[in-house]
Amino acid sequence: MIGQHSISDTQATDTPFPDMWNGSLWTIWYEAACYVAIGVLVSIVARKHLGKVLIAFFIALTGARLMSALELVSIGGLLNDVLPLAIAFLAGALLHVYAEKVKVNSITVSAAVILLAVSTVLNLAPALAHLPSRFC
Repeated sequence: MIGQHSISDTQATDTPFPDMWNGSLWTIWYEAACYVAIGVLVSIVARKHLGKVLIAFFIALTGARLMSALELVSIGGLLNDVLPLAIAFLAGALLHVYAEKVKVNSITVSAAVILLAVSTVLNLAPALAHLPSRFC
């Protein structure tokens, strides 16, 4: 026996897309684009330079996000939504490329937790939390 014939009253109203189920699926296209971009990047950048190029992109995008968080520049619309996804993707790519050099131990995890805490207190976590959150 069906006890509930509709799901219309089960949607959250305080979400970015209150009338949409599976709102997080909007990121799938952008995630696929990130994989394609990484594929293109590793195809045209020599392996010995890949890490440096990823670091440059990570710093540039994180800097843009930080300047936006500090209200030094205005990043609106779709770019404002996609930028954090790209930064998080780059953080993961960096940790993959440098997996043998970046050790996950009590020191690195503690440093990541401290950076997360400080950036949260300063209300800068949306701009600075991507890399350290990969450790926690």
